[in-house]
Amino acid sequence: MIENVLRGVVLLNERVPNWKPKVNGELLDMDSPYRDILGQLFGSYHRGLGWLGLGSKDSVYYGFNPPEDSKQLYLDLTQLWKEQL
Repeated sequence: MIENVLRGVVLLNERVPNWKPKVNGELLDMDSPYRDILGQLFGSYHRGLGWLGLGSKDSVYYGFNPPEDSKQLYLDLTQLWKEQL
């Protein structure tokens, strides 16, 4: 999943300059549509996808969702994003 997260970091660096200080790592929860990366930046996960012009399938490619719906994978994804902040 790290490759996906790194693609997401590149995308955000290009499309949302200075995004990192806007994300509260202590509140970050990639299993929450409001406390995940997109939720914190755009108000909700779905609003963020729309603003970035992404579909739900793109969300895995860019590390905004894990490849499978698993609590452990969401926890792992949250940790990977925290390491990028």
